[in-house]
Amino acid sequence: MTNEETPTNTPPVGELIPPEEAIGMRLDTWLSRLPGAPSRNRVQQLVKDGNVLINGAPPKRVYTIEGNETITVDWPPPDDDWPWPQNIPLDIVHHDDDVIVVNKQAGLVVHPSAGNPDGTLVNALLHLFPDLPGINGTRRPGIVHRIDRNTTGLLVVAKNDRAMKSLANQLIKRTVKRQYLAIILGDPQWSETTVDAAVGMDPANRLHRKIDGPHARNARSHFAVLRRTGQFTLIGCRLETGRTHQIRIHCKHIGHPIICDSAYDGHLNRCLERLRPDQHALKKALVNYDRPWLHAHTLSFFHPTLQKTVHFQTPPPGDSRALMENLFGEVAEAISGERIVDL
Repeated sequence: MTNEETPTNTPPVGELIPPEEAIGMRLDTWLSRLPGAPSRNRVQQLVKDGNVLINGAPPKRVYTIEGNETITVDWPPPDDDWPWPQNIPLDIVHHDDDVIVVNKQAGLVVHPSAGNPDGTLVNALLHLFPDLPGINGTRRPGIVHRIDRNTTGLLVVAKNDRAMKSLANQLIKRTVKRQYLAIILGDPQWSETTVDAAVGMDPANRLHRKIDGPHARNARSHFAVLRRTGQFTLIGCRLETGRTHQIRIHCKHIGHPIICDSAYDGHLNRCLERLRPDQHALKKALVNYDRPWLHAHTLSFFHPTLQKTVHFQTPPPGDSRALMENLFGEVAEAISGERIVDL
């Protein structure tokens, strides 16, 4: 390989000639393994955008190294802190000149972080809305609030500084209304309850949260029973605050963790223990469900241009909805409802 001398924390520059051991590897795989190179997803985007040339010409999207090629790459600047636009499918419920309302799918992190440099909602939004950079900083352009990676449902993104300021102030004043659906273990003794318990870090696991853990901040959630079976309960959840994992940790705190939430005592075995021997279909549905059953169902906020409160609602995704209806029947189907955009 011939290249200019570069620090080990930056990828090689100049003309690259793959070594013999790279023959047969995918181009994007080999490039992403170079010292200081960005992630494979980002390399794939470089190829797609024409920033990678093989013998002076753009390669096919999927290219296998043959040997003796001359490869040139227009790497992003090493100090580039901007997220990379990526063509990731999104369900856009509404967008206008001020806001974007997204129905986030499970498995999608909201913004880049140390453990998730790309493949996030922000990367997907930048592909659809190139004007987002510059709003609310480099890593989180337009992001007003978040929901967990495996939580589905609604969140709002600001498209300009005026909308960002308006929505941020509404969150501070707690006038943004966010309501969730959750399925919890057991049969609580209350029909409605409020949980007021501060949420902080969990010293045993930096990815988890703990009641009254280090750096705890006040957190308040309102829960209401929507349907019971004796084994499981469907609840509505309304947030006053928006701490990380707030609903999940509050449900655990009151002894009714969210089903299939292995991080907070709702793991699969605890769910299966509650089944009767004849509940074969429900057992199969639970075994095939791989995340906490939590969905951001409704969202309301004051629109900065329309000068009125707007309301959005979206039903749970197909697998979540099927499990809910398996448990709670037609009542759950009525609760899930259809998508509503009320402007």
